[in-house]
Amino acid sequence: MPAKLYGIGVGPGDKGYLTLKAIEKLKAVDIIYVPTGKKGQASLAFSIAEPYIPSHSPVKTYHFPMTKDRGVKTKQWDQVARAMAQDLDQGKSIAFLTLGDPSTYSTFTYLEERLGQAYPVEVIAGITSYQAMAAALQVPLVIDEESFTVLPATTSTDLIRLSLRNADTIVIMKIKRHLKKILALLDEEKLRDQAQIINQATMEAETVYRDLSDWQGDEKISYFSTMIVRKSKEA
Repeated sequence: MPAKLYGIGVGPGDKGYLTLKAIEKLKAVDIIYVPTGKKGQASLAFSIAEPYIPSHSPVKTYHFPMTKDRGVKTKQWDQVARAMAQDLDQGKSIAFLTLGDPSTYSTFTYLEERLGQAYPVEVIAGITSYQAMAAALQVPLVIDEESFTVLPATTSTDLIRLSLRNADTIVIMKIKRHLKKILALLDEEKLRDQAQIINQATMEAETVYRDLSDWQGDEKISYFSTMIVRKSKEA
């Protein structure tokens, strides 16, 4: 394959959600780049894709700090982009693995931003956690002329409140450390009974919480927890 950077979405966790297109590219590229959130921690994205990666393919693992310090994150994005540029300059095709979809809250966006002007880039779409969540709950995300909002729990309280008021379906990601704030907003907008949570969607430890009426905000949930608030009772 010619020198090219691929951003490959490996889906939310279940290997069955990896697309045929993603598998095709995983088998063909020269080098695989793998992200981890903690030093020394195994990469979930790699574990999903591993069955489809040839044993001879070089795998380069990089730690991306989970911090609010923009300077720390920028330094790492720059470092990984430089390493990728060296491989691309040598005519290598490389793939960066990302959970879910590369265009949705993905580190790949920052790498593409640094390399996209100088090198060819292709994004391989992946299935997001909230798509898998809607399937598991058997609820539509949107129908007819409804509106749909996706946002992280880390954003401002005002923006979350505005979304809860104005959108028909609201997906809130990364809720683990912000659960108390989110529950308070649900109560404020009288939407608690229309909210559901999936912890580790499509993974072996998947847990569905359909009734949040007794939740206090200190419940033990993982980083991979997503809330969906569906106002409409239709479908």
